[in-house]
Amino acid sequence: MVGIIVFQVCQLFYTYHYSLNGIVTNVGRYKIGEYTKIGVKDCAKELMPLFEKSANDIQLHWESLDKSKDRPPRIATFAAGLLPYTYKKAYIYETLVSYRHGRRYDCRRSSDYIHLFKRVDDPAEVRLPSPVENYELISSYTIPFNGRVCDFRVYFNPEPADNKLPPGINDFR
Repeated sequence: MVGIIVFQVCQLFYTYHYSLNGIVTNVGRYKIGEYTKIGVKDCAKELMPLFEKSANDIQLHWESLDKSKDRPPRIATFAAGLLPYTYKKAYIYETLVSYRHGRRYDCRRSSDYIHLFKRVDDPAEVRLPSPVENYELISSYTIPFNGRVCDFRVYFNPEPADNKLPPGINDFR
């Protein structure tokens, strides 16, 4: 019983300071998992405020446009984070939800904004559905993330395609 309690305390400490995946991600000298080099502390201090800044940037830009009165903005993102909590009126297309449900719809083409994450050495074209010249860069933040330097960018799509998504994720046919 004492061993279990000690392991849980160590797991909490390790997850907070070093890896969201916890101690069990270490297999020999390799770390396995998605967030192996960022802990809860850094995530809360750096990553979550960045999502909030991106949402505020989008909201300010959208409110400056005439079409903002017609409908809420559509935002395609790799992971929502604080985005839907900060900008509650926006319609969020989260890539991770689609993949979890086995759907492969490219929502970026029908979005007003594309919120993306890329390594600094990757060109933006890799993450956008058409040439970067078709978009306007709204914001860009560079931070160390999970052991490497990454850009978190928001692009505005002035001519989004019509929304072809059904009302609910389970309504696909």
